[in-house]
Amino acid sequence: MAINIGIVGSAFNLTEEEIKLAKALGKKIAEKPVNLFICYDKESLPMEAGKEALRNKEVTCFATDKNEEIKAKSLGFKTINFNLPRLFREIVFVNNVDILIVCGGGSGTLMEVTFAYQLNKPIFVLNEIKGSIDMFKDKFLDKRERVKIKAVNLENLEEMIK
Repeated sequence: MAINIGIVGSAFNLTEEEIKLAKALGKKIAEKPVNLFICYDKESLPMEAGKEALRNKEVTCFATDKNEEIKAKSLGFKTINFNLPRLFREIVFVNNVDILIVCGGGSGTLMEVTFAYQLNKPIFVLNEIKGSIDMFKDKFLDKRERVKIKAVNLENLEEMIK
């Protein structure tokens, strides 16, 4: 059975270097026997990774409504539309992945990481992209110590998906 990998992260003020790294992540994931899941955003690092992965594999994009579903399909993504507000989409998204990879991000990403933490899902934060979760790299979110949030470099993809 293939591993389901979810990518979350930045959706604002993206730099060329961050986009380049996200595309490299998508390319590496596309070479692996895994399923890739992202959430729709007009622009985001997960979308950039997903578009790159689409060159070699099917990528599932979670949508909040019909409009997002149509846009995601037009880009070539397989879509899942729950017709749910964004918060609920993120809960369902995280529940459907086995591993969460974090590419920067703000409060939305922090929320997704918290959901993954509560569900005991492995969480990997890319060192090369800064974001709200950085203060928790190689730490736990709380004293329960459910899942250690691992800081990794893009080259450590093999470690992330074993």
